[in-house]
Amino acid sequence: MRGWRTVGGAVLVLVAASALAGVAWSSWAEPGTWQVTEQGVVLTQEASQGQFDVEVLFVGIGVVLCLVWGLAVGVAGRSLGWPVVPVTAAAAALASLVAWTVGLSLGPPDPQTVQGLSLGDSFPDQLAVSSFSSFVAWPVAALGGLVVGLLLTVDRAALAERPGEETSTAHP
Repeated sequence: MRGWRTVGGAVLVLVAASALAGVAWSSWAEPGTWQVTEQGVVLTQEASQGQFDVEVLFVGIGVVLCLVWGLAVGVAGRSLGWPVVPVTAAAAALASLVAWTVGLSLGPPDPQTVQGLSLGDSFPDQLAVSSFSSFVAWPVAALGGLVVGLLLTVDRAALAERPGEETSTAHP
């Protein structure tokens, strides 16, 4: 029971950390810039590269956060068995949604809602994550960290002395 309380606390820590990750994402991201021209409002080819960078940053922040968190869960939740795996994946998926929501709410507004523009004005594009795989990267990283955490805590002596298993490498 103590182990599940620890994992429950770890999930709450991850959700709080993912809100901070959303703040970091909205602060560090440099989305493309829309320009008001005679042809209308345009996003140049060079500026559209910013959208890719925004998404890579979202994935990078999530992978680092979830990898470290999954490692901690693997070490702390070793005794819980296989149910810790879906809990870890679900928590990391939730974390990605929390970070995304916080980042969107703090980032630039939707370009369609920007008003009062004049010729020559520019404004940043809205933060966006356009690929489902960007959200999947968070749980995958958490599961990778979980596996590493579990491997780091394997009791090698207990494995070597399992009852009914031969520990000798000599063959008759």
